[in-house]
Amino acid sequence: MAIVNDHAPGTFCWWELGTTDQNAAKQFYGELFGWNHVDMPMGPDSVYTMLQREGHNIGALYQLGAQQAGAPAHWLPYVSVANADEAIGKVDSLGGTTMQPAFDVMDVGRMGLLQDPDGAVLAVWEPKLHKGASMVGSTGSVIWTELHATDAKKAGDFHAGLFNWGRHDQDFGGATYTSFLNGEKPVGGLFGMPAEGNPAHWLTFFGVDNCGESVAKATELGANVMLPPTSADGVGIFAVLADPQGAMFGILEPSMPPSNN
Repeated sequence: MAIVNDHAPGTFCWWELGTTDQNAAKQFYGELFGWNHVDMPMGPDSVYTMLQREGHNIGALYQLGAQQAGAPAHWLPYVSVANADEAIGKVDSLGGTTMQPAFDVMDVGRMGLLQDPDGAVLAVWEPKLHKGASMVGSTGSVIWTELHATDAKKAGDFHAGLFNWGRHDQDFGGATYTSFLNGEKPVGGLFGMPAEGNPAHWLTFFGVDNCGESVAKATELGANVMLPPTSADGVGIFAVLADPQGAMFGILEPSMPPSNN
């Protein structure tokens, strides 16, 4: 289902880009995915940009400020929870780090920020007026969210304990790929990577109709290719890119075309 009105606790509900050039990022993603944007002033020097496709919210972006000085551009996923205080309250005991205790975001929700034992950063969201993205799983919207960890077992244990996720392991060419399960529904992935590679991070994938064409368009718009189009049996063709400001993201042309309804 591409259009959603609510996100069950334990599912990804929102994706937010912190960038070093807000206007350039709006132009890049707008041209690549056909997104429109709605700017919402958040103060005298701050604007929060809602990213939309066909009138539905996909996610958001904002300009990194002085309080994030030195932070690289990045996509941050949010997991919906029934109680943000309870979720954040479990982080340290499970071996993670509380980066921001739960706090109210006006009247739209309550959130907290955490880092898992491997170093990947994630947010939790207790919805109030804002439920999250209203379009998911379709062309031009988020289609998958994946954790790249240097210690897959430790990271997997942490998130399973925090969100009560189950896990299903599969072998892909000699490498183990873990799907996180919320009940019986796959909600995200976990992939182990060498310790000398990139720091542990969550990677957001957007659905596309043609991976090769989207990579070509992204590079014309100034993106760098981190992983060229690659086939995965039963999954589709995917690639990993860095936008012109350096934020990494993935695109996926699924084996079964995503819904656009």
